[in-house]
Amino acid sequence: MEAWIILAGVLQGVLEWLPVSSSGQSSLYYMHVLGLDPGEAYRLGMASHLGTAIGAVLLVRREIMDALRGGPWLRVVLVPTLVAAPIGFTIIRVLAGVPGDYMNVLIGAGLVATGLLLAKVGGRARPVEPGELTIGKLAVVGVLEGLAAIPGLSRSAVTVSGLLLAGLDPGRAVRASILLGIPVTGAAGLYEILRGGETGFGVVAVIVAVSMVTGIISASAIIKIADRLSSRLPIFLIVFGLLILLLEAPLILNSL
Repeated sequence: MEAWIILAGVLQGVLEWLPVSSSGQSSLYYMHVLGLDPGEAYRLGMASHLGTAIGAVLLVRREIMDALRGGPWLRVVLVPTLVAAPIGFTIIRVLAGVPGDYMNVLIGAGLVATGLLLAKVGGRARPVEPGELTIGKLAVVGVLEGLAAIPGLSRSAVTVSGLLLAGLDPGRAVRASILLGIPVTGAAGLYEILRGGETGFGVVAVIVAVSMVTGIISASAIIKIADRLSSRLPIFLIVFGLLILLLEAPLILNSL
């Protein structure tokens, strides 16, 4: 089996849950390393999302079961998704060429600044439970998730930030962000696979399988870090913000 197939799945799995645009990075890999045309590069990048979506289902299965039973996690998923869908669709139709990379830099810097401020003033009030999140706060999270349709803007970065601002602790914010990504990324990946393209189904299936396994490893590591820092919100904000800035370092350096 050619190494590029495995690497493509690993790239999607590792990047999907990090605060960076996984679809943008994957498309660059397909275009500049493999020489695929932009259309096929986009299709493969989106198709590989099905693997990370399946892996996410396994990771947050407790939250999914709670939502299916009509528990508090149902509203956490439903409200942002319903708000995000029309916003994301509009952006795809109207603002498809607007890059969001510099927005990621602003988000990272803002999180670091917020963390430093909270560390200085002594933190914040107790974190809220998922069932305590108001529809208004969840709607704001949905707006942010919809804006993530801007090319280059990280869905993980904006949704985790929005959920933290809504009052969730880091551990639950990361889990909620992963949960919110399942309907969108899973549906987009399945659609691109069924639509078909130049790359054969067997190759796409391997990429999806590899992205599922590596996505589970990547997301598990992020959840573990978030859980350990759940009682230290300022530290988590600083670490998460610095991670965004580190991942966007090539962009910053190229602009100097």
